Amino acid sequence: MKKFFLTTIIFISTANFLSAQTGWQILTTNTTLDLQELQCLGPDTIFIYGDNGILLKSFNDGNSFTTLNNGTASYMAGFFLDADTGFASTGSGNIIRSTNGGNNWGVTGGCTCLIDAICFSNKQIGLYGSLSGVHRSDDGGLSWSTSTVLPIVPHKISSLNDSVFVTTYHKSFYKSTDYGMSFISDTILYNSNYYLSGMSFINDSIGFVSSADGKLFKTVDQGNSWSLVSDLGFSIADIVFSDEQNGCLVTGNLQNEIRKTSSGGLFWSLDYTSTDLIEEIDFDGLSFYACGQNGMALRKNFLMNYSSEISIDQAIKIYPNPTEDILFINGLNGKEKIALYNSIGDLLIADFNFKQNQLNISSLHEGFYFLQITDAEKASSFVFEKLQLKFSYGNFKR
Repeated sequence: MKKFFLTTIIFISTANFLSAQTGWQILTTNTTLDLQELQCLGPDTIFIYGDNGILLKSFNDGNSFTTLNNGTASYMAGFFLDADTGFASTGSGNIIRSTNGGNNWGVTGGCTCLIDAICFSNKQIGLYGSLSGVHRSDDGGLSWSTSTVLPIVPHKISSLNDSVFVTTYHKSFYKSTDYGMSFISDTILYNSNYYLSGMSFINDSIGFVSSADGKLFKTVDQGNSWSLVSDLGFSIADIVFSDEQNGCLVTGNLQNEIRKTSSGGLFWSLDYTSTDLIEEIDFDGLSFYACGQNGMALRKNFLMNYSSEISIDQAIKIYPNPTEDILFINGLNGKEKIALYNSIGDLLIADFNFKQNQLNISSLHEGFYFLQITDAEKASSFVFEKLQLKFSYGNFKR
């Protein structure tokens, strides 16, 4: 039996918990090329890399884009230090550098294999990952050398201050505390044939890593140890967290969905569905952005669907928690609507005129569940687990 040790969970929600598409705006890119790589360089400044060497850049939150094309192979990865100086990798295995905002590029390094990730810790020190390991530059990307040949292929590289974090295609996490000169903390997070698909650190200590088969891991000590937050049962292509509680993910395996969490990754609800493949997602401090096939670019303001206003409603009680068969609900007036969701936001039970004081959950599998009770004035939301976990609850106002 799977064990989870949690003390308090507050799930921030509203009555339209599963209202998909809410808040996501389609941005005009004026291209039908596939857009594969997204970088938010602080508020306002967005870079998007795509097929046929296309580069889109915006300095006004994506309200309009300037389109550039380097005339070479498609970009595989990219990273801008500021609005002028940027780096990209091409399908031919070259690292190219621009000092004028992507208008002109020159080759500064590379290898004979695909380059999957580029990251700079500061204006001098940068790294890229390829089949031959991690390569490092200490002169602003003018030249590159092999830093550490990791035993398995790097997939994502992230940097905060002097710390560098790397995930690989073989379920391993590595950390460097010397700007990528050497790597420690070789941690295999789980046993599976699926690779680590996404990584998001919100500060030097706290970060999240996802797997292609739907697992989400969290660290609070710079990656020295990891805990399993959730096992969602669907593929994850990319993740980003704005803070320790709020984040978005992109589903993989052509599911074309964006899901959001306000519970630190424990519960996820459907937030956007696309007809095209969504490739990547990022956060600029104010808004979430996503890009994908056929020139797709999306934006959503962070404050639009995430509220921090919580007050506790002491009138409604649910018990016992944990429970196996019957969940008792006291404090209702007989006019409420109840809705029960699983941990990925699927609606399991709905009753628009709930007049009882108990709910039969004997048919549910072991796990975490989200119970929402609404009337004309409020929406009270409860988190409970069948067999385990003490619940907490709140009265939520938009």
